[in-house]
Amino acid sequence: MEQVNSISSLLSDIAWAYAVLLTSPIVVTVGLSTTIPLSLIGQLLINNQTSPAIYWLGACVVVLSFVFVNHEEAQDEAAQDQRILDQASSSREPLHREEA
Repeated sequence: MEQVNSISSLLSDIAWAYAVLLTSPIVVTVGLSTTIPLSLIGQLLINNQTSPAIYWLGACVVVLSFVFVNHEEAQDEAAQDQRILDQASSSREPLHREEA
C-alpha cells in the first residue's frame, strides 16, 4: 500500500511541475485550491451529503479567485508577448536595400 501512495505522490508532483511549465506557479497553486469546491460537489453527488451555505460561498470565492488569477496571468503573458514582438520588429533590419 505504501508503494501506491508513493507512486501517486510522485505522479502528482510531476503533474504539478508540468503544469507550472505550461502556466505559472500562482495559477497552478490557486488551481489546486479548486479541490475544495470539487469535494463539495463530490459529497453532494456521491454521498448525498449537503453542506451549509457558507461552505458554498467559500467554494464560489475559490472558483472566482482561480478565474481571476488565470485571467490576469493571461493578460500579463499577452502583454509580454507583445513587447517581445515590438522589440523584434524594431531591431530587424530591412530585408532589401534599395539602391539609389
